[in-house]
Amino acid sequence: MMFEEKIKLTDENTRQIISEHYDLGDVVSITPLESGHESDNVKFSTSKGDYVLKLLFFPRLDIIQNRMQVLELLHEYGIKVPIPIKTKKKNYVAVYDENNLLVVLTFIPGKPIFRENKELMYSWMKWFGKQIGIFHNKSKQIPFEKYKQKMIDGDTIEISLPPGNWIMERYNERNKLLPNHKKNKEIIELFEKFLQSVEETDFSNLTSGIRHGDMMPANFFKEKEELMGILDIGGGYSFLMADIARWIMYTKLYISEVKDSFVDFIIPYLEYSKIPVEELKTVPILLQSTSYVQYFYFAYRIHNNITQGYDDEEDPIEENWKGFTGAISFVELIDTLDDNYFYDLAIEVLKI
Repeated sequence: MMFEEKIKLTDENTRQIISEHYDLGDVVSITPLESGHESDNVKFSTSKGDYVLKLLFFPRLDIIQNRMQVLELLHEYGIKVPIPIKTKKKNYVAVYDENNLLVVLTFIPGKPIFRENKELMYSWMKWFGKQIGIFHNKSKQIPFEKYKQKMIDGDTIEISLPPGNWIMERYNERNKLLPNHKKNKEIIELFEKFLQSVEETDFSNLTSGIRHGDMMPANFFKEKEELMGILDIGGGYSFLMADIARWIMYTKLYISEVKDSFVDFIIPYLEYSKIPVEELKTVPILLQSTSYVQYFYFAYRIHNNITQGYDDEEDPIEENWKGFTGAISFVELIDTLDDNYFYDLAIEVLKI
């Protein structure tokens, strides 16, 4: 299937959607928000409050419904997240068309700390360590069985292991999926070596909970130093160290030049999460898993000509290729990382 048309939320169709699907009164104002690879977003206000309407590109209905259930569960455990608003038919999700779904969430005020401003981002690492630590400490208290009860087809839900079903599906279709690149053979060989390492790794004692799934600075909204809310959660129930691996990827804390920033982050994280420092020994292999997500993700976008998520000024084909070649470099770099790199940095400071 070829996905080419970019759908945008306008004032006109936003008002129509709200009127047709939700009982929130008249829309007073509409403000466009940043769009991403998976959604177009607008803020709208009514007499009942401030909300975000998300138009989701080519999602699976069951996955989106599960994500809304997860948000309600996290809110129940005191985690600051947007709260899903049900439709007039008491559903979490409304249908825009055959390829696009809609959800409405409560609006989270504040501003994010963007990773693009590295100097600013690194100066907030202690704050991030505390906030993610608090999130994980509350998340790990949610029993897996309670999570399963919230899910559609909960009987089939299992704690996900790396590399995950999605990556394996892409790996199995690699011959038709991967775009032509001279390093594909090398990366696939590294991936197969990674699979062998996964089989030899004991994940049984890792702390599990509802993880974020896309842990990056832009998903933390704050006012001054107060956390207002955590956005875009969709990671399911898994090892919380996988969130740390994702965070390290986005913030480039794997680079030796910023090891002091990693220490700034990890010390408050360990303090507030109450997760044993020994679990950091698994971060490199989880970081490898994250690198292959990037590799197969951009291959998938190129193969299906997916254009959503880029500004009008950007060339989607060029940007997808940049993502793919960047992922190749990332895979190669992470493959060279010492198995105990992050653990040793933390131990050195903790002096255990």
